[in-house]
Amino acid sequence: MLGETPGKMYALAVVLSALATVATGLRFYARYIKKAGFSWDDYTVLPALFFTIVTGICMIIGEDLRPLALEFSR
Repeated sequence: MLGETPGKMYALAVVLSALATVATGLRFYARYIKKAGFSWDDYTVLPALFFTIVTGICMIIGEDLRPLALEFSR
């Protein structure tokens, strides 16, 4: 299973955040190259990217606090 070890959880958080960042960057790059202009939907992607990165950070922090979570599961 994915996320069984701290290393897998760290990798998952980093890879998903990196993929979201690359996809957002490519979206803005394509709009710029095609001179299509930016619309409201392009700007709503930025808060989504922010929250994706914050979620990845929370996953990493949560993995560091795992002993606390294990106490509740017993």
